[in-house]
Amino acid sequence: MQKSINIKPLKSFLAKSAFITIVIGQLIFVLYMLMHYGYRGYTQGLNSLTNTKLPTENGIVPGDSLGNIAFIIHIIIAVIVFVGGPLQFIDRIREKHPKLHHWNGRIYIITGVLTSIAGLYLIWIRGTIGDLSQHISTSFNGILIIAFAYFAITNAVQRKVLKHKQWVFRLFIAYAGVWFIRIMLMAWIAMTNGAGIDWSTFSGPALTAIHFSSYIVPLCILQLYFFSGTKSNNLLDMTLVALFTACIAFMLLGIYAATMSLWLPKILGV
Repeated sequence: MQKSINIKPLKSFLAKSAFITIVIGQLIFVLYMLMHYGYRGYTQGLNSLTNTKLPTENGIVPGDSLGNIAFIIHIIIAVIVFVGGPLQFIDRIREKHPKLHHWNGRIYIITGVLTSIAGLYLIWIRGTIGDLSQHISTSFNGILIIAFAYFAITNAVQRKVLKHKQWVFRLFIAYAGVWFIRIMLMAWIAMTNGAGIDWSTFSGPALTAIHFSSYIVPLCILQLYFFSGTKSNNLLDMTLVALFTACIAFMLLGIYAATMSLWLPKILGV
């Protein structure tokens, strides 16, 4: 009888490659935020950010002190989360520097919850572009972040290491939702020239699908990956290999499009 090919090593390699792709893309996004918002605000004052905005939020609005504080907190904490998050998954740091791992983890979780709360304020109190479906989707993402943070903490306290690590991975994906929106949007524009998007209102079926897919799809793939670790199923492993391959290709397209058309011009324009 012919032996089936063990593709678990390939699945593991592609899972790590997908993670590295996300981290690299997020670091480019962090550089953009630091240069376009941080450096500009530091050298020219906060008033220089009056006419700037994120794709989903207004920037500095004259007279809206509370909203401006929420916006600044949102930006600063996003940088902390995107830089500190990947450090939690480096085994060498966890094993050789447990105190750094623990403190970075606390900061990672607390700042993530704070930026979710700030994001909810920006959506429902200050107001932002997009339609109701996008606001509901982003809010649900924020609620998931808070819930995942809770379960990550409780499992850490209970010394359930594997479950804690899995909840932190879910938290990492949920945090990445706002980044995935940008990547998916730019990849969609590159492939379809923006089909299904009304640019005058920044709404449409494509944007609704992108917003919900930005965290639901990655979380489903992550859960399927966790499940595959408890089963010996070649078909499931092959499915994950195909999914990871497609996701990596899609992310690379989105990262390239976002970097060249959105982030790099702003970075170089400082």
